[in-house]
Amino acid sequence: MSEAEAYEAGMSLPADARRRLALRLLESVDPDEAFDAAAESWLRTEAAAAYDALKADASRGFRRSPA
Repeated sequence: MSEAEAYEAGMSLPADARRRLALRLLESVDPDEAFDAAAESWLRTEAAAAYDALKADASRGFRRSPA
C-alpha cells in the first residue's frame, strides 16, 4: 500500500478511529527523530521567515533601552 493509499484509507475512517490511529502512529515515531524533524521544519519555515523579515526591516527587531 502506498502512502497516498494509506492516507485515503485512514481518512475514510470515522473521526474516533482516525484519532486513535493518529495517536498510535505518533507513538511509533522515535521521539528524537520526531523532534529533530520538527526542529528542522521550524528552522526552515518560521525561523527563516522571521530572519528574512528582520533583515528586510531591522526596525522590527528588539531594542534594548539604554541602561
